[in-house]
Amino acid sequence: MANLEERFGALDALEFPHPEKPPERAEVREAQMIPRYTRGRVPVVVFALLVGAAGIGFVVNAFRGTPEAPEPSTPLAGSTIAYVKLAGPSSLKWRLFTVEADGSSVTRIPINLPGEAFHPSWSPDGASLVFDVESEGDTDIFSVNVDGSDLSKLTTAAGWDYLPAWSPDGSRIAYVHASDHNDDIWLMNADGSNPVRLTQDPAFDLNPTWSPDGDTLAFQSNRAGNPEIYVMNADGSRVSRLTNSPGLDGRPAWSPDGRQIAFVSDRDGPGIYLMASDGTDIRKLVESEQAGPADPTWSPDGTRLAYSSSPGAGSGTAIYVVDLLSGHTRVLTDTGDLCCPSWTALRREPVTGAAIPGTCDYGPWIEHCPEASWARLVLREAGYSNVDTGTVFLVPVEGGPGEFHFWAMDPLNHDQVEPVWEIVSAEDIPIATRIHGVPVYRIDPYWLWSIHGLNVWVGEPITHALSLPTVRRLVLAAQEVPYPT
Repeated sequence: MANLEERFGALDALEFPHPEKPPERAEVREAQMIPRYTRGRVPVVVFALLVGAAGIGFVVNAFRGTPEAPEPSTPLAGSTIAYVKLAGPSSLKWRLFTVEADGSSVTRIPINLPGEAFHPSWSPDGASLVFDVESEGDTDIFSVNVDGSDLSKLTTAAGWDYLPAWSPDGSRIAYVHASDHNDDIWLMNADGSNPVRLTQDPAFDLNPTWSPDGDTLAFQSNRAGNPEIYVMNADGSRVSRLTNSPGLDGRPAWSPDGRQIAFVSDRDGPGIYLMASDGTDIRKLVESEQAGPADPTWSPDGTRLAYSSSPGAGSGTAIYVVDLLSGHTRVLTDTGDLCCPSWTALRREPVTGAAIPGTCDYGPWIEHCPEASWARLVLREAGYSNVDTGTVFLVPVEGGPGEFHFWAMDPLNHDQVEPVWEIVSAEDIPIATRIHGVPVYRIDPYWLWSIHGLNVWVGEPITHALSLPTVRRLVLAAQEVPYPT
């Protein structure tokens, strides 16, 4: 199977977007009331600001001809997507649902709400969701366990609190607070305490999304006259603009490796685009074959995107998944009134028994396994040219006596291996350091981090402590070498 570099490289052939003129600011507020959903529901507000303000709605068939049927793509099992839809054929209430990433096991989260739910965002451990609830003209943010237990209201301020985004470390929630015709980005603790205002601009600041390291927020704002994408530090400082197009750019979603941002734009017809996290290298991913693609959300391994879209006028919406390499798109849910997908990895049950890393007990640890090949390339990238031919590599430690072990495991494809978030959650291990945005954990006598869907371990003999500069050297090398999934 092709590696991640080939997946993203394959996008280079897509046509570079051509800008179109956006609507004026005054049209944005008016577009909140497009009559796709009854009673001016919150997704109308958000989707209209992103798409409806440009003259595109779920009901608008902006394309000629009949959309081609999506080509089949191998389902990605082992993760789940939360979204909202009408609770039943005769119900006008929007409720939270989940679906497996292969399209199976559609499940409603069993909770009684004072209003209607929108915009779910997963906790990093995959156990809980935050979301906003609209009730009688007010909107507040709630949290709930995925099994429906421990429903909690997190905000109580007058006005609208909506579009929550859980931080990568699980400690904070970014969200939008709207009052007096002003929408700004705020930050609060995960329990709703200590709300802090991050932006103070008369424009609409919307759709906050976290960088994987938790240091930066990307968001959408029309402070320059039309919706563009900006970034700022997580404390609200150092705001800078990433996109600069006369069209609409919005709904950013940061990739799991931090290198890319997916976003919605109408610069070359409505679609989903990708750009580097510094705003360069913009390319279109989802072509204008469906009306109004919106709400992009990344798969845990960064190889696919889910989004909501409509195949045509009056047909309602569905959740789609697009493969970043092939461009193949498949429909995940039935067509209906759906929006706001949020993708996360499922938690796994604790592994029984034990296997020793570096043996064949795991199955993948044979000489030709991709994990071993990748590890060997990383070590050579880091400057260790004298690498043996084993599966766990013994590498001399520079500047002192001793050796260290280096190996990688693929938790997405081998059920016997616990993902790093399982290990960290079970042991309550804090992040030891961040290296180029990658959280690194210290689990004596090992260092551990995740990259390209792999858990990477560096262990040293008891008699020698592996230095942090050596670990940094290895993490940076691991970022440079793509992994063949």
